[in-house]
Amino acid sequence: MSQNEKRLSHAVGGNSGHDNDPPANPDPQRLIWIKPGKFTMGSPSTEQDRDSNEGPQTHVTISKGFWMSKYEVTQQEYQAVMGTNPSKNTGDERRPVENVAWTDASNYCDELTAHERAAGRLPERHAYRLPTEAEWEYCCRAGTTTRFGYGDDSSFTQLGEYACYDSNSSNAAAPVGGKEPNAWGLYDMHGNVWEWCWDWYGTYPGGNVLDPRGPTTGSHRVIRGGSWYVFGCDCRSAYWDRFSPDYTLAGFRPVLASGKASAFRKSITPKVPF
Repeated sequence: MSQNEKRLSHAVGGNSGHDNDPPANPDPQRLIWIKPGKFTMGSPSTEQDRDSNEGPQTHVTISKGFWMSKYEVTQQEYQAVMGTNPSKNTGDERRPVENVAWTDASNYCDELTAHERAAGRLPERHAYRLPTEAEWEYCCRAGTTTRFGYGDDSSFTQLGEYACYDSNSSNAAAPVGGKEPNAWGLYDMHGNVWEWCWDWYGTYPGGNVLDPRGPTTGSHRVIRGGSWYVFGCDCRSAYWDRFSPDYTLAGFRPVLASGKASAFRKSITPKVPF
């Protein structure tokens, strides 16, 4: 088995259960199946460069499998679905779309769902949506408990192999998929562009939680992963921040999961997406 095949064989993730055998992958070039499982969200108090909002550590159970996009949504993909490219760093359509508000990202997921459903390519009762913060960190960690999905890397000597960030970015995001993937076959989970998550920004509950979706209301949405202009410490698996939902300095990657689409259109008041 090749190294790449070994990586992808682990992309199924966590525990056994009925979600281990998903419907046929509707888009194998873009989607990786993530099995349900458990992980610890946030960082320990001893982690280098830790921020105080990364605790208390919370033991999370992801009870249902889902597909995660291997890549951040590209400018070409966004243009094809939405008819526009809001990005400032243009010139290569393989770069991730950026300059996207949370509303825009959620609307893209709705439009993509409608397009793919009309084409007969979606499994029954499945829809695209933004990942929850817990789903995002679960995928970023890919079974690890270290600062990054590949190790602790205290001196950031390996980060450039996995991430486009301030030390190697040439002041712009890089085309997606150009760095090494994590153990589950996901690319650019560290750096390149901030990625919107579904959740409102709030504090972690601690203890044990099942499929958390964040607070029910708020003023800011969660962003994850770091970006091409940030320091390496801000690309860690546990690092998280927030933007106002109408702030346009982020990208995103969708998940495909069972349940209803977000049906998010004009209002920024969320409807339960799944």
